[in-house]
Amino acid sequence: MKDRIARALINEPKILVLDERESHLDFRNQIRLLKLIQGVAAEQSIACILSTHYPNHALRIAQRCFLLGEGDYITGETNRVMTDANIPKFFGVLSHSVEFQYQGETVTSFSFLDEV
Repeated sequence: MKDRIARALINEPKILVLDERESHLDFRNQIRLLKLIQGVAAEQSIACILSTHYPNHALRIAQRCFLLGEGDYITGETNRVMTDANIPKFFGVLSHSVEFQYQGETVTSFSFLDEV
């Protein structure tokens, strides 16, 4: 995982595009990868475009978000796009989000309840 990101960074890109890099990883490695991406992007002032099927991952590290659905899309600040109202529309499942405090930071997390 790290070696592919390192190879991408060798040429000092201005934009890093990652397509579902966290897929097929266990929870621990998903978190490690997200922290790595977030840290590298901040340290090197790189814009990062991350494609994911995990709304919680977008909420964790993305400043802006783009949801694409059948004939529709929405874009904006992640906390305004990733909502209980938009999850059913774009993912086809009902959700419930919960906010809590962790290490002085407000964290939002989704639970997915059922198909729409």
